Amino acid sequence: MMETPQRTAIYDCKSTDSRRWGAFDLRAGDIIVSTPPKSGTTWMQALCAFLIHGTGLNWPLSELSPWLDMKMRDFREIKAIFETQTHRRIIKTHTPLDGVTYREDCLYLTCFRRPIDVHFSVRDHFANRADKMSRRFIPEDPRAGFEIFLHGLNGDRGGIGVATLESVCHHLQSVWRWRNLPNVHLFHYADLSADLPAETSRLADALGVPVDEAETAEIAAAASFDAMKQRSAMFAPEAGMGFFKDEAAFFRKGGTERWRGHLTEADLAAYAARLADLLPADQRLWLERGVRGSRGSVHNLAELQTQV
Repeated sequence: MMETPQRTAIYDCKSTDSRRWGAFDLRAGDIIVSTPPKSGTTWMQALCAFLIHGTGLNWPLSELSPWLDMKMRDFREIKAIFETQTHRRIIKTHTPLDGVTYREDCLYLTCFRRPIDVHFSVRDHFANRADKMSRRFIPEDPRAGFEIFLHGLNGDRGGIGVATLESVCHHLQSVWRWRNLPNVHLFHYADLSADLPAETSRLADALGVPVDEAETAEIAAAASFDAMKQRSAMFAPEAGMGFFKDEAAFFRKGGTERWRGHLTEADLAAYAARLADLLPADQRLWLERGVRGSRGSVHNLAELQTQV
């Protein structure tokens, strides 16, 4: 009998409670988007929504694809939304794969981003929050905040509730061992940025949704950073709920290497050393660069691993 992922861990912090998965019934065909925060979650949700419903979709992601285990929203409300949906469901979570329910007839999509870029995107995210939650864990001084990011524990396990380097690496490891299962797929922010049409086509294959070249290009255009920013009322998480000071600012920058000008060479050396402590070389290289993001001629993980 083939070994499969199991829900063995509980993630409980200020923002999320993975125990909700035990009270939620999955259906055949459900799509679970499981990513660390600020790692392409909304991007993956939007691409899935366009592939299933078309680019003419006018349905806020917070209603079409709610964050299942988000504490700041009543579980009964979220559960009712999903129960009334008769189409293929897209379920958002930031819980690693060892904290969600697994079924062979469901699809598990993960997306990762270079951790140092995750951290600086998290800084912007909390600066734009309308409440004061977790601001004490994101100091105004970028170097002080980076120190917490580097050495903080896995926050999703009852800790500080924001992404740390350890929590991002743990999320990757919860998925990596299962990456060869036919219903588990890894995507990377750098790859989406480098060639969105190609990654859209790969996602369509994973979903089993046939699309031609023109449809792929149309979906990629609708899911571009600028297009989603212009429709922030539809794509921003929890849009219309007063979650952010400015919903358009959720899409304010994107990009990479925003740490430049904030961190020293010593900070970067400490980051590299800590990452090396947390991940083996193949996982570390993929998490830092993706495949298309930096190796244009490399097209799969196996090829990438031979070059480590």
